[in-house]
Amino acid sequence: MRLPVIVMLLFGLAGGANAAEVLIKGEISFDASGVVSVAECGTQRIVVLGTFAPEDYVVMVQRYQALSDRGKLPVVVVVRGTLTAEGDAEKRWSLENPKIGDMSTGGCEAAPSQ
Repeated sequence: MRLPVIVMLLFGLAGGANAAEVLIKGEISFDASGVVSVAECGTQRIVVLGTFAPEDYVVMVQRYQALSDRGKLPVVVVVRGTLTAEGDAEKRWSLENPKIGDMSTGGCEAAPSQ
């Protein structure tokens, strides 16, 4: 019974070895289900953020609501995480273990460069 679990863990670790931690800056948005995505500044690549800890998600939403005037203004976010899936035909990528950094009101054109 332990062998299948060990094998699954090893395959999971091997697959994760190819994943790269990245820093992404772009305009944040939420779909109707609350899924968070970021349109990366400069490339417009869409990066769907993976699962947050519940308290981190709540804090991020509260910060977004305050900065965006309840969704009326664009907000730029800096997020760090592990890029785990290459983009599909729609240029959508997946970022796991997202950690939200700075957030500021304004679109990509108004965001200061890093």
